[in-house]
Amino acid sequence: YPDNELEVDGLVRTWAMYVPQAHDGMTPVPLWLHFHGGAQVASTTEVLRVAADEGFVLAAPQGIRNQGGSDKTWRWGDEDAAIDFTAANPDIALTDALIDQIGAELCVDLARVYAAGWSSGAEASSVLACTLDDRIAAVAPVAGIYDLGAACEAERAVPHLSLIGTDDIWFAGLAPVAWSEHPIPQALASGHHIDRTAAVAVRHGCEPDPVVEVVMDGVERLTWSCPPGADVALIVIEDGVHAWQPGWQAVGDWYDTSEAVWEFFERHPMPE
Repeated sequence: YPDNELEVDGLVRTWAMYVPQAHDGMTPVPLWLHFHGGAQVASTTEVLRVAADEGFVLAAPQGIRNQGGSDKTWRWGDEDAAIDFTAANPDIALTDALIDQIGAELCVDLARVYAAGWSSGAEASSVLACTLDDRIAAVAPVAGIYDLGAACEAERAVPHLSLIGTDDIWFAGLAPVAWSEHPIPQALASGHHIDRTAAVAVRHGCEPDPVVEVVMDGVERLTWSCPPGADVALIVIEDGVHAWQPGWQAVGDWYDTSEAVWEFFERHPMPE
C-alpha cells in the first residue's frame, strides 16, 4: 500500500515500497520502480515474489492525475491537457525525487535503477527512458508503450524490453485512426504495439528486422540487433490478455513477466 509520503513541488506524493530482508545498509542493491495501470492503487504485489528472491528494492509510486472521471492516473496520455515531457511534468519530477529519497534512506546502486510498468504505467516507463536517461538504466513497458519519436531527447539509448499479449484488446491491432484527435505527437500513433517497439529500435540505431525465437510454447521473443548498450526486445505471449502475468503467484503455463523483466534488467546496468 502507498503509505510513504514525499512532497514534490508542493504536491504530497505517496508510494509503496518493499525492502529485502537481506539488505544490510552497506551492500548496494538495485532499485526497481514499478508504475501501476490507470485508476489503480500503487502496489508491489506483482513483483514482490521476484524482489524477495533476487534481493532488490521495489518502489511503486502512486499516480494522482484525474482522467475521464478516474483518478490515480499518470500525467501523460491525457486527452484533456497538453502533454509535458520535461522535468516540469509532476510525475517525472516525482520519479527523479523518489530516486534521491530512496537513495538517501537505503544503500541503492544508482547504476541499477530500473523502471517498469503495466498499461499506462508501461507508457510511464517509455517516457522515463526519454526524460531520465541519466538515471534509469533500462525500462520494461508491459501491455503499453510509447515511441516519442523526435520528442525523445535522451542522450543515451535506454535498453527496452516490451511485452504484449496477442489477445490484449487495448493494443492488438490498434489503428492510428483511434488516436486521430489525441494531443500526443503523431509519432506516438504508430498503431500496433510491435510497430512502436520497432520504432524505438530504429531510433536506437538497431537493424530494422528482429530475430524471432521461441522462448517456450506460445511465447516468442523478437530481438533487434542494436549497438552496444542499446538493446531492444519484445516478448509476444500467445493468447495473453491486458495483464501483468502472472502477478503474485505463477499459475499453470502463464508466462512469468516479472522473471523475464528482471533477467533483462540484470543484464543492463547503467554504462560506466
